[in-house]
Amino acid sequence: MKKILISINFILFLSPVFVYGQYVQTVNNIYTQEDFNFSIPVNSNSNLPTWAKFMYENPSELSTIKELYDNYYLENTFEKNQHTQYFKRLSRAHTRVNQDYTLSIEEMEKKSTAYIHKRNASNLKSTAQWEAIGPTNIDIDAAVSGNTPGTAHVRSLGFCYGQETNILAATATAGIWKSTDDGQSWTAITNDLPVSSVASVAFKPNDPSVMYFQASSNFYKSTNGGASWYETGGSEIVDLVFNANTIITNNTVASDVYLATNKGFFKSSDEGENFTKTLTGLITDIVIHPTNNQIIYVIKSVSNRTEFYRSDDGGDSFTLYDNGYPQ
Repeated sequence: MKKILISINFILFLSPVFVYGQYVQTVNNIYTQEDFNFSIPVNSNSNLPTWAKFMYENPSELSTIKELYDNYYLENTFEKNQHTQYFKRLSRAHTRVNQDYTLSIEEMEKKSTAYIHKRNASNLKSTAQWEAIGPTNIDIDAAVSGNTPGTAHVRSLGFCYGQETNILAATATAGIWKSTDDGQSWTAITNDLPVSSVASVAFKPNDPSVMYFQASSNFYKSTNGGASWYETGGSEIVDLVFNANTIITNNTVASDVYLATNKGFFKSSDEGENFTKTLTGLITDIVIHPTNNQIIYVIKSVSNRTEFYRSDDGGDSFTLYDNGYPQ
């Protein structure tokens, strides 16, 4: 199939777009079959690292594959090859068509083909006027190139409370980008770090020189606007293999930083220098009460359901609220 140029922009778009999972398609509303190519690479069983061998033998176990992948590249230099590319395609496929990880590779390919036909047959119209303001071509200067050179998708944004013209963009394949002019221009600020995929970023309130992010089981902090970074977080997370889904700072208590991770809820009261775990489990989201900064709400994923927790002491302890909460 003829390869279709994919342009992935951030925030605002001029033409109608389709969003599925974390990917955006803007050219003629067409998805390519290459995005759903799960054929195992030639010679994939020779001299494989553990994560790749497990991936080919257990392609539906995405969470375990990702953990093995992250652990491997904590200790080994990243090298883009057929196995890392296959991992990206497999991750993309799970995001789009196999969210519950129950389909075989053959079933995923069949469902993907049906999905492509449905999307490409659609002719949605939009009367909204949007303008693309970037960042664009963000893989070109990245420390690690993404699957589609020149493009990447933005996973989350971070705004500096009190100085909102300062914005951070966390991307899936190109690290972190910063804007100081309300999104009109962007600069890559993690090119010197061995990171590519970042899920969440945050500023210290009223101080855009201090920022935080987590990647590859490390927690990073900058005190000079991203010019340099250092690993921190204290003994609770220094040797922990974890992924942070959300990083939140407290607009009233600027020294407080909260992490929602696959290993629990973590709180720091000293600007991210030391964290303490106060709730175990897979935490997927955090929200602070708008008028009472001591009240914090979190969502915890448990098997095939979620649980709702509330803290009334700034995240030091939590209570489960399940009376009427949807299961």
